[in-house]
Amino acid sequence: QDPCLVETVGGGIKGPYAALSHMWGDPSQASPLRAMTSIYQDMKTGIPMWRLSKNFAHAVAVTRRLKLRYIWIDSLCILQDSREDWEKEAAMMHKVYKYAEVTIVA
Repeated sequence: QDPCLVETVGGGIKGPYAALSHMWGDPSQASPLRAMTSIYQDMKTGIPMWRLSKNFAHAVAVTRRLKLRYIWIDSLCILQDSREDWEKEAAMMHKVYKYAEVTIVA
């Protein structure tokens, strides 16, 4: 099953989750898939696995093997073209990692 974005209301977490800590890679290369305002609604419906970078796809697979339903990936969970969303979410990032069941490092 393809992953999808799940929107939480009021910063609430919907259950145990993994977090991914990753390098974005070489800036001269294509950046990983990012949540953008223009595709946000589509991403809530589903994100085809083939659209994910290898790091993201492997992190999803590890999360599933750990029997966790959710994974937090910064570039997918923070709207990258919204300064307001980025500032709000960046201020909460320490809690994301603090309360994650596990943090996957790639």
